[in-house]
Amino acid sequence: MEIDLLTKFNRGICLSLVDTNVIEAIRMYREYSSYLHSKDKEESYKTELSTLRVAFLNKLIKYTENKDNKANISDLIACYQELIVSFEDSPLFYKECAECFCELEQYDIAIELLLKAKETSKKFDAKIVYELVIAYKKAEKLELALEYAKELIKNEPEEADNYYTLGDIYDTLYNKYEKEEYIKNAVLNLEIAKNMNPDKKEFRRALTIVYMKTKQFEKEKEEWDKCLRLNNKGSFTEVCNYAMFLIRTGDFKNGFEYYEARFKDEKHPVPYPDFKEPVYNGKQNLSAKTLLIQSEQGFGDTFLFSRFFHILKNKTSKLIFRTPSTTVDIMKRSFPFVEIVPQKKELSELSFDYHIPLMSIPKAIGLSSSNIPYGDKYLFADENKVKEFKEKLFNNKDFKIGIAFRGSRQGMKTREIPLKFLLPLTEIQGAKVYSLQFGESDETFEGTKIENLASYIKNFDDTASIIENMDLIVTIDNATMNLAGALGKKTFCLFNYLPDFRWFDLSGDDVKWYKTVKPYQCQKQSDWEPVIKKLVADIKNII
Repeated sequence: MEIDLLTKFNRGICLSLVDTNVIEAIRMYREYSSYLHSKDKEESYKTELSTLRVAFLNKLIKYTENKDNKANISDLIACYQELIVSFEDSPLFYKECAECFCELEQYDIAIELLLKAKETSKKFDAKIVYELVIAYKKAEKLELALEYAKELIKNEPEEADNYYTLGDIYDTLYNKYEKEEYIKNAVLNLEIAKNMNPDKKEFRRALTIVYMKTKQFEKEKEEWDKCLRLNNKGSFTEVCNYAMFLIRTGDFKNGFEYYEARFKDEKHPVPYPDFKEPVYNGKQNLSAKTLLIQSEQGFGDTFLFSRFFHILKNKTSKLIFRTPSTTVDIMKRSFPFVEIVPQKKELSELSFDYHIPLMSIPKAIGLSSSNIPYGDKYLFADENKVKEFKEKLFNNKDFKIGIAFRGSRQGMKTREIPLKFLLPLTEIQGAKVYSLQFGESDETFEGTKIENLASYIKNFDDTASIIENMDLIVTIDNATMNLAGALGKKTFCLFNYLPDFRWFDLSGDDVKWYKTVKPYQCQKQSDWEPVIKKLVADIKNII
């Protein structure tokens, strides 16, 4: 029995639907195929089934090859599902389907598909193995990523990109586990990649990162200079990172100049309002003008850079500082010559001639790292509130230690220290330890001798008043440290091996920005025990 002409129309419907509704096309294809298969004893039906399959699968292949369809992830997955069923020994379809699941961040499925692609490939395919490295890295299965990165080099030892890939995985392993062997291997492999292809900017850019982590600053500068020359000064992200390198190494003049790129950083731009007024760059005459200073980035920066208000007040007839509401009270008290307004106040409500970002002040005044002014006390707590807290909480003869061990959610997590490392402070005879950590729950301190003061802290004015009741502050690099330093309070600050770029010299008895803050720095990344041991010994000598 011959298949009739009208029945064959289904073939045309299936094929045409691919261009408008892939999933419906596949559903109809399966339905029509099933019908034809049920009658394949008839030669005409068998022929139609064969013709349909060839035409439809070719149509699906063309759909996947069309670059305009790359954003249609669900349709592409449906296509690959059908193609894999029909071509189960084709590594290409497994690999391309894996890319779809990577887009969806479904790395477990992507990895299975890539392993199947590797299995069905008749020879070593570097692209498949590279995709496995990336998928395992994104799935945070770094040991497996390392295994396949090594396989790339074993099979293609002449390819510089393979050493770059291996170096990147070692660097990622170091970020997670902080083992020196990982960062050493990262440096080794990235140097091999660079030596094989000196003109590839990505290799040199990666070296700036690992040289920073190993504090090989001279080598880092060489790579930065070459990296930026290769790209005509580089992207805003690269310029911003270069600026942080310069500041970290004490070159404030060039560092803060380049740091203006932070607002145009392609990856993480610093938010800043859209002003119609011109920006003050240090050259304009402000003698009869009003200057608005706009806070930016973290609370710590507000406390660190507000010292420069004393310099700016001599250059202008009026200063306005727009700052987060939690800092308004202490700013008003400490800088009576500045009009302090909360961040929520609209710019249209303010009258000023020029504006300047807070962290652009060092550039405008020509600050040098060898001569930082106002390293002593320049912030002031509420004296009445200080007395109130003393009577309520601190009316005892204990040596009072205020601690802070975490920073903001946006800050470097490597700055933080697990609370367990600070517990030896509670065993110091004659000492009482108080937590100044904002918003910390009592559960954090269960089973310890630490008193949680979070319920008494509503803003930084409260924190300042509590700090003034302490004999010593022990903290990490965070807002509490900057506040304590600006208050002139004796402070021991815990720094990791690689600190934030603001801390350009931690070799002495103070941190250079604050004369009353003494640095205690890890000699290996996150190796806190020796640091705490030294800090505890110093406290005992004080008491």
